[in-house]
Amino acid sequence: MLALNRSADLLSRFEEQCRIHSANRAVASKGICWSYAQLDAVSAACASSLGNGSCHGAPVALLMTHATPLIAAIVGVLRSGGFYIVLNPAHSILRLAQVCQDVQPRAIITDAQHAHIARHLLKSSRQVLLIDELATNSASLAKSEPAPNEPFALFYTSGSLQVPKPLVYTWGGTF
Repeated sequence: MLALNRSADLLSRFEEQCRIHSANRAVASKGICWSYAQLDAVSAACASSLGNGSCHGAPVALLMTHATPLIAAIVGVLRSGGFYIVLNPAHSILRLAQVCQDVQPRAIITDAQHAHIARHLLKSSRQVLLIDELATNSASLAKSEPAPNEPFALFYTSGSLQVPKPLVYTWGGTF
C-alpha cells in the first residue's frame, strides 16, 4: 500500500495554489478579504515567529475571532511543523484556563481584541503573538515535514456529559 505524506501533500498544495493564484481571493470573512499572496505572507510570518518544529509536545493555542486571520494562523502553525488548538473566545475564562492548564500551550496567537485574555491565560514567559503584528512582518520559511504519527490539531469535546476530553488528530489521519 502506498504511504501518503499528508503534511507534505497539504502544505505543498497550499504553496502551489499561492503561486498559481497569488492575486486571487483566497479567503474572506467579516469584512476582511485576503488574496493567496496575503494569506501566504501572514501564514509564513506566523510560522517564522514560532520557529521550525514548533510542536515539541505542546500545541500553539489560537485565540481570536473566527475569521480570515484564524485561517492564516492555522496554516502558519502547520507550516512551522507544530500543531494547534483553537480556543473559542466565546467560552468563559474559566473554561479557557482549564484547557490551557491541561494542554500547556507553548504560545498563543491572538488578535488585539483578545490579547488581554491570552496574557492572563499564559501567566508566564511563553509567547503571546498578535496576528495583527505578524501580518505586517515579512518572513523566510524553512520547510518542515511532520511524521504521520505527529499531531496536526487538538480539539476538545463539548463536555456536555462531563469533563471535556481532548481529541488529537495526527498527520496520518488517526486520533
